Amino acid sequence: MNHAAIYALYPQVVTVDDGTGAFDASGNKVAIDEAAVAVEAERLAQVAVQQARIAELQKLLRDTDYVALSDYDKDKPEVIAQRAAWRAEIRQLETN
Repeated sequence: MNHAAIYALYPQVVTVDDGTGAFDASGNKVAIDEAAVAVEAERLAQVAVQQARIAELQKLLRDTDYVALSDYDKDKPEVIAQRAAWRAEIRQLETN
């Protein structure tokens, strides 16, 4: 049983046991659609991969902020503009 997927799909579930099933706060067993759980588990895995990639890109941004300073290529305004646009696009990934 994929606990995270079950909790995401069934907000009333407070306990999941691989041997006995999923239960609500009153101890009642909650019927689980295993196919839906499998789809949600895959979605959650994809989200985790995306979040890891975004975290990696943001770390790269932090690690390279010094080259994005306005005086780094002050004689090349087009380079500064391109770099600023790219960095803004990467930072925007987190909000999407």
